[in-house]
Amino acid sequence: IAKSIRKNGLLEPITLFEGKILDGRNRYNACKLVSYNFTEDDFEEFDESCVIDPFDFVEIMNSLRRHLTTWQRAKWGLVVLAKERKKAEKRHQQSLPSKGQKRFQPKTNVGSNSDSTLEQGKSLDLAAKRVGIDRKTLWKVEKIVEASKTDPEIKSKVEKLDRVDKKPDKKISINSVFNKVKRKEKEEERKKLLEEPMF
Repeated sequence: IAKSIRKNGLLEPITLFEGKILDGRNRYNACKLVSYNFTEDDFEEFDESCVIDPFDFVEIMNSLRRHLTTWQRAKWGLVVLAKERKKAEKRHQQSLPSKGQKRFQPKTNVGSNSDSTLEQGKSLDLAAKRVGIDRKTLWKVEKIVEASKTDPEIKSKVEKLDRVDKKPDKKISINSVFNKVKRKEKEEERKKLLEEPMF
């Protein structure tokens, strides 16, 4: 862990609860070992409005690091992605000029690791890394879940993916459902073009 932190920075924030480390003690100790300069983005408070309790949260995070399916990791990744986007929006708002100022404000609370992946990466990259999948897979799952909200057929396929445990159904996969979503999008585009008046 220490080698990775020295090379790439702290990729996964340390979660705190009531002022104590809830998840990430090993990461914290590894950071201390390599004299890592912490920033405020390296820590996050456990969200008490979350539907799971702190102890279940630790269990889930440990499971993520071991034996969840790609679909399960991606579903959790969407939760992480929402948090990362909120952080990015907050940073963007802080950089906007205040009343009477003409220029964007420099980033605050950035240590010597400001060039690390954590500081430079986009929300999708960060979320994907945290749950151990590639960004393209997380992007596909986000599109699938969005489509499932309005398309009953895609919703049915998502429900099947949700039921898949350690024995995956070869007939259904993230890629097959994503391809179905893309085909439907193209069909919709074609319909719109045909409906448009010629002149």
